[in-house]
Amino acid sequence: MAFLDDLKKSLSGAADYTAKKTTEVTGVAKIRLDIRTANSRLAKCYEKIGRAYYKNLKEAAEDQSEVIEAAVKEADAIKEEIAALRLQLAKLQACVICPACGAQISDKSVFCPLCGIKLPKEEAPAETAEEESVEKVPAETESAPAESEDAPAEETESAEEEQK
Repeated sequence: MAFLDDLKKSLSGAADYTAKKTTEVTGVAKIRLDIRTANSRLAKCYEKIGRAYYKNLKEAAEDQSEVIEAAVKEADAIKEEIAALRLQLAKLQACVICPACGAQISDKSVFCPLCGIKLPKEEAPAETAEEESVEKVPAETESAPAESEDAPAEETESAEEEQK
């Protein structure tokens, strides 16, 4: 009987794992399709901008600046949509987007392998971050007031004046 119970648990776990992976794969495929669709809309938007600009130069009678402005706003909105979709895709694939070059890289990377920039660390929960900052503050700086960067220069100048 115990064998059948163990088999049932194993099969149930395998089914759950398979369902989870299937959901992830279909989610990734859907996001990729959405990105391709948005890129196609962006290309059409760029084409609209180009045509309006061309008409503006060749046919001085019609001002196409309103059409161009509307198309530029639409293109900006599509670019933001693509960026959001890429972030969703990266999260599903356990990746991050490099802030400098836009490459999709492993979330365990410290530096981008393409451009070499140091990747920002993900922030810890607020409670943990506060506890760490309290622990790491040296005893000397806890009692001393915060000084601006200009303060040492002023102190140096006043010390030089006193010596004269």
